[in-house]
Amino acid sequence: MNEHMRRRLKLPTNEKFARVVEDFESRYHISDCIYDLCVKELSRMKIGQLSDISVTRILKPFLLDWGRMGRVLGSEGPRAIYRKVKSIGYEIEPLRRKDLFSIDLERNRDRIVKLFDELRRTPFKNRKGKAKRIGPTATSKVLHLLCPDFFMMWDSTIRREYRLQGLGHDYFEFLKQMREIGREVRTEMQRLEKKYERRPVKLLDQYNWMRFVGGLSSSYS
Repeated sequence: MNEHMRRRLKLPTNEKFARVVEDFESRYHISDCIYDLCVKELSRMKIGQLSDISVTRILKPFLLDWGRMGRVLGSEGPRAIYRKVKSIGYEIEPLRRKDLFSIDLERNRDRIVKLFDELRRTPFKNRKGKAKRIGPTATSKVLHLLCPDFFMMWDSTIRREYRLQGLGHDYFEFLKQMREIGREVRTEMQRLEKKYERRPVKLLDQYNWMRFVGGLSSSYS
């Protein structure tokens, strides 16, 4: 990360990061059960093993129930995602063994940008026949579900806070920023990872959600 970007990115202290994540866990630990079950079940499978039943057992609960994407995706969006993921699984599968803090991001820039944009543009029609696309928020959730140690989730509010749009190159910059934050709060992240049995990427997501989306942002300023 260059010095200009580092100055623009407001890095939290270890103490602030821990306080926000602890607050999330105290409020939402039980409601995260759907997340945990979906990520765990998919982690046992190769992408090529996904089937129609995976839409009902994994994609719909993760995206519509836990991810609250029902208004955007409806019942047809998850099926379109399933078809697209199956068709590009060969591109995603090698990344499932990677994590955000050890991968060479710059070397994988083109792959990440292409993958994000290809999934983001996936078309589908809702029940009324209106043409829609998966979009950047659902795309991040799908990529995280598939590669939970690597890909971060975001939404429009988080993108705005980090001064980013919803294209693949923006998502790549987001990953770089999240890695910088993770390195800054490494001490507390390691403690919280053990305490809550959470992946580092999920802890960063909890920080972002509580900080910017959860309606309590003034408490963490």
